[in-house]
Amino acid sequence: YEPSESVRVGFGYRSRLSHDLSGTTNIEGLPSYASTVDLTLPEMLTIGIAYQLLPETQIVVDFKETRWSRIQAFQVVPNGIPVPLPWENSLLSSIGLNHHLNEAWLLRAGFAYEQGAVTDNLRNPRLPTGDRN
Repeated sequence: YEPSESVRVGFGYRSRLSHDLSGTTNIEGLPSYASTVDLTLPEMLTIGIAYQLLPETQIVVDFKETRWSRIQAFQVVPNGIPVPLPWENSLLSSIGLNHHLNEAWLLRAGFAYEQGAVTDNLRNPRLPTGDRN
């Protein structure tokens, strides 16, 4: 959407993605066996804004929410113990600058911050994630 000559706004949606994974489970001292995991990754909502500051310089801002709270657990079948995933939704915010140095060169710089989906009280060695810059 272009509300003016210098401003563009974009919206994005990526639906949930279902994955059917298969492989072999190997546990030391036990026979190997075939395993499967059915995992659905969450949808994402995005909004982006671009502002043409100068003819050769553009400022861009993006926000993306990932709905991690929709995933409750996953389990390796057979003989798997459900792994709880009590995650929260995360928000990624970014700001950047695009500068056309000339027709051959586009310089880009920016910063992004993403709030982690795993809170401090839920973090463990299997989920060592946190906020990211």
